[in-house]
Amino acid sequence: MANRKLSHLERFRQSLDTLKTGLEPYVESRMRERFGDGFKEHYAQQDRAEDPEHRDVQVLLNTMLNHWDEIFGTELNSGLRDNIHQVRKARNRFAHQEDLDYDDSYSALLDMEKILKAINSTESAMIANLKNEMLRLKFEQSKLIGTASLAVLSPDGNEADAFELDPPTTIGRSDPNKEPVDVDLAPFDPAGYISRRHARIVIEGHDFVLQDLVSQNGTYIKRGGTFQRIQEVQLEDGDEIGFGNTCCRFKLAQD
Repeated sequence: MANRKLSHLERFRQSLDTLKTGLEPYVESRMRERFGDGFKEHYAQQDRAEDPEHRDVQVLLNTMLNHWDEIFGTELNSGLRDNIHQVRKARNRFAHQEDLDYDDSYSALLDMEKILKAINSTESAMIANLKNEMLRLKFEQSKLIGTASLAVLSPDGNEADAFELDPPTTIGRSDPNKEPVDVDLAPFDPAGYISRRHARIVIEGHDFVLQDLVSQNGTYIKRGGTFQRIQEVQLEDGDEIGFGNTCCRFKLAQD
């Protein structure tokens, strides 16, 4: 997977780092003005690190929200409070490995850009560049939608059922009380080896990539005649994939 283009999730990770770089001096300056040398004690929970490199951007966002009325809301537009909430929500979904699609990521970058522009941070230009790159990537990858499918294989190797892929595609076991998965393999897994959110298939650059989602019984791919457990792998046409004990075949549409 060398020299591949960055995925929208990798660009989102970059945007969080950029947001942190832009927010850090601003938040610290305002907190120091209000609380003096003991300002660090008033940061949101989780932040007790002397080294700013260990400070998650969520701490900065929470700190701004916690002290909105007395500090940050006195100089920033009230609408920015909602932008901060939306970025924090997207960051939490990303941190918990929940599906964050292009539209969600792009929307969060718009919010980040507004926040950084409001505090006159030069990092807003970097967010704008990441946002434009994400738009170009979405256009390129939209051409791949509908060109791949996942076929469930019966014990004799025949295809029992097939699912068209519209990445990011989450593969797992449905639960009526939780968010549905895109490909529900529960009907083919009576023994229950498949996790609720077992794996997902995403598009990175011009490639389909399979990622295990810390499943209990693992995700496997058949290479060299044997199944190998993987965390992430670039898929090729005809690859046989094992989700727990359920075998599937990845297929690309033929021209």
